Amino acid sequence: MPDRYTGADLYDRMHRVPGNASTLNSAKQAADALKSGHTKLADRIRAIQTKLDCTWSGDTSAKTQADRKAAARRLHRFAKG
Repeated sequence: MPDRYTGADLYDRMHRVPGNASTLNSAKQAADALKSGHTKLADRIRAIQTKLDCTWSGDTSAKTQADRKAAARRLHRFAKG
């Protein structure tokens, strides 16, 4: 299976078996499940960060918090697609 499909490839695959979108539906369900998993992970990380932010203090804490928050934002953007 190729890594990428052209528009023509997608059209061909969708119309090769008229009335049967089961493969497309399965792919959507898998993508939705993956997105949900990433969102839950991002939410768990955010909750842990909040707890850590309440207990740490000082210059090192500020740097660590900034790094963690940046990583969490990237994960959240990834989860949103």
